[in-house]
Amino acid sequence: MRFSAATNIRERIQQLIRRIYPARHQQRGFTVVEMLVVIPIIVVVVGVLVAALVGLLSSIVISNQRGALTYAMEDALDQIEQDVRLATKVESKAVAANWAQHFAGDNVLILTQYATDRNPSDTQRELIYLNSQANPCRTQADLAAKLYRTNNPLTVKVVYFVQGTTLWRRTIVPSQYEFSATNPSNNTMCGQPWQQSTCNYTGGPCKALDTRVANNVSSVRFGYATGFNQAASTTPNDSTTVVSATVDIAALSTGQTIHARGSMQARRINN
Repeated sequence: MRFSAATNIRERIQQLIRRIYPARHQQRGFTVVEMLVVIPIIVVVVGVLVAALVGLLSSIVISNQRGALTYAMEDALDQIEQDVRLATKVESKAVAANWAQHFAGDNVLILTQYATDRNPSDTQRELIYLNSQANPCRTQADLAAKLYRTNNPLTVKVVYFVQGTTLWRRTIVPSQYEFSATNPSNNTMCGQPWQQSTCNYTGGPCKALDTRVANNVSSVRFGYATGFNQAASTTPNDSTTVVSATVDIAALSTGQTIHARGSMQARRINN
C-alpha cells in the first residue's frame, strides 16, 4: 500500500510538471545540416528584398529629380518666351552695365524692350518717354500735361547668356538719362523706369544682380528666323519676328545623368 501510494504521488507530480512545462518535453533544436540549408535561403531572400527596395528608392529619387529639372526647364522657357514677346527687336550686340560686351549667337540672346514705369506684365504700366524740345518734360506742368507721350520711348536691353552651367538674364538700362519728379529741370527722360541695370555685382551702374534663370544647364541654343522655320536664319537682325530657344538641363542622380530638354518658339508682339 505504501509503494502504491508513493507511485501515485510521483505520477501526480509528473503530471503537474507536464501541465506547467508542456513544451519542454516536446522542444527539439535544429541540426547543423538544417542550419546550413536554411541560412543561405534566408540570405538570398533578404538580398532580393533589399535589392528591390534599393531599386524602388532609386526610381523614386530619379523621378523626383527629373520632375524638378522639368519644372526648372519649363520656367526658363516661359521667361524667355515672355521677354521675346515683349521685345521690339533682336540685337546682334549689347554692351552690359559693367561694360562687358555680349554678342548674339547660339547661346546668347539679346533683346530690345520698351522701358516701363511698372512691371511689363502689369496692365496699368506706361512707357517711359525721352525728353525732346517739341514735347519737353522739364517742368511740373509738362509732367502733368503728359504731352511727351508722343516722344520716342526709352528702350532697354535684355540679355540671356550662359556662364558655366548657369543661364543668366541681364538687364541693361542706358545710364545717360536722368529723371526727377521734384526737380525736373534736368530731365532727359519723362519717368522713372521700373527696370534696373544688373550685372554680376552691385555697384556703379549695376543696381541689382543678374537673374539666375536656370542651374545645371548642359546646353542652350537660340535660333532666329523671320517665320516659324528655324532653319531660315541663324543671324539676329531688326526684322526678326520669331525666336526659338532650346534648353537642356542635366543633373547626376543615383549614379546616372538625367536630362530635361524642351524647346519653344515665340513671335514678337511689339514693333
